[in-house]
Amino acid sequence: MTLSEKLQNLRKAAGLSQEALAEQLGVTRQAVSKWETGEGKPDIDNLLPLAKLLHTTVDYLLDDAADAPRTEEPPTPPQTESVGHELWEQLKAFGRRWGWLGGYAIAIIGAVRLVTTLMVLFAGGSMLGGMGSMTHGDLAGMVTGFGLAYYAVAIIQILIYLAMIVGGLWLAKWLKRKYNS
Repeated sequence: MTLSEKLQNLRKAAGLSQEALAEQLGVTRQAVSKWETGEGKPDIDNLLPLAKLLHTTVDYLLDDAADAPRTEEPPTPPQTESVGHELWEQLKAFGRRWGWLGGYAIAIIGAVRLVTTLMVLFAGGSMLGGMGSMTHGDLAGMVTGFGLAYYAVAIIQILIYLAMIVGGLWLAKWLKRKYNS
């Protein structure tokens, strides 16, 4: 099959008139007519756009021995959604496998904070009016410095850190049992 026959067949198969094809290529209708009658051939600059408009390849257009039209594969869009979905699935799998370590991390942070709060309260508290400045049975030391508010805040912190320790250990045990059994 010649180039002119291929052009005419592919144009009709694409549902384009000579005028519509010419307009999309930026040439005259007469130029397209000459290509289809064999009186002329498209310029090299028009071959790739022509092949794309007719959903074929330049190789097929130029190879007279090729009888079956080779269609150009439409470009596949980038798969950003599947990449994001795949990353999310990997993160979930990581969380299922190693999430229990997060529970231990919470417990360790709570324990470290508890120890530092107790150290400040008992050992370093003398500078802040804490228990280090109190004598046995002397309630006056409790109201010096920061007084009751200081101890109230310390007790709240201690309770929060104890909750972090217990909750972190419980979370680690629960996640390990749920996903690693």
